[in-house]
Amino acid sequence: LDGASVNMSENMLAFTSHLVSTRVAEKALFVRNPKGATHEDVDQLFQAPKRRLERADIRTLQDAKHVLSDTFQNYPLHVIIKEVDYVGDYEKLYKPHLGKGAGKLKGYGYSPEKKGYHKVEMTADDSCPAGVKVEFYKYQSPVFTDIAVSIEQLPPHLRPADAADFIPTPINIMSTAEEACVLTSFVTGTLEPIKPTNFDFAKLLKKALHRNCLPNNADYADARAWWPKWVELKKHQYFHPLPGGYDGSSLPGTLVAIPQSALGGAQTHGAAADPTAVNITPPRLIVSSLAELQEREANRAAELVQLRRDKTALLAETVKLGTRVSELEQQLSQLRVAGGAMPSPIRKKRGGPRK
Repeated sequence: LDGASVNMSENMLAFTSHLVSTRVAEKALFVRNPKGATHEDVDQLFQAPKRRLERADIRTLQDAKHVLSDTFQNYPLHVIIKEVDYVGDYEKLYKPHLGKGAGKLKGYGYSPEKKGYHKVEMTADDSCPAGVKVEFYKYQSPVFTDIAVSIEQLPPHLRPADAADFIPTPINIMSTAEEACVLTSFVTGTLEPIKPTNFDFAKLLKKALHRNCLPNNADYADARAWWPKWVELKKHQYFHPLPGGYDGSSLPGTLVAIPQSALGGAQTHGAAADPTAVNITPPRLIVSSLAELQEREANRAAELVQLRRDKTALLAETVKLGTRVSELEQQLSQLRVAGGAMPSPIRKKRGGPRK
């Protein structure tokens, strides 16, 4: 993904986690480049279609789709082009299932004081919250080789006593997993669409048919006839949405396998560590509800173990009581038998002798 905050956001992480939670995917890899390094690939990926669209004669949406398809025809990943009328209210859908207060997921983004995290692995695991094991990594590779250009980038024990003696130093930043959770529970509810309440379709059609866009002549007649029909269709879909809310029809369908050739660079980039560099383990900054949920689960498991012990002890005590009751009933029976063979006791009369 591009490193914009709307991409590396809580809702995007929740959406990715949701895919694994519902087992649409068994594993999801969420990756971004370090700040300032997106010019290597992502920005170029955006620039290529931008140049083609600016130079092409586009009269309808189909023309735009053809231009984009031609642009990416040799791209190693499968490119899917969809018309988007409106999007789902994912923030509302995921809000009840995200951490709150001190347990709210944070620490993974960039700030003026620190660099963010650049890789998140989400794996199907029934023992984890929402059935997803989430691991954050500082960088995409296990070891990230860099240059410490300021004294603050070195561990305190490696800093010279006098700041003036500092010189740029090669460093190997160790990137190990920090486990967290994004979704604290399984997602429930329905994804509702977000759409404007008073969209002006007439204004849209007026702009599309403006003479500066589509001149009113025979050459553009087909395009000018297409736009009113398309706007009328969208207007009908807007006021008559599908029953039952969003049905997921805009999803691409069968998942397309990513070619290994497209993953090779991401798997090996920066993996070679500098043997002469200083090894540094970055501070662990990820905060989430995982510890709280794990503690709650541990307490629940401990309570369950204690309840089972109590049940076992209660059953053992019940057996003992049953045995004791049987013994008492046997003794009572023996006493009754012995009492039948003995003479009846002589009862004393009440009161004194008669005068």
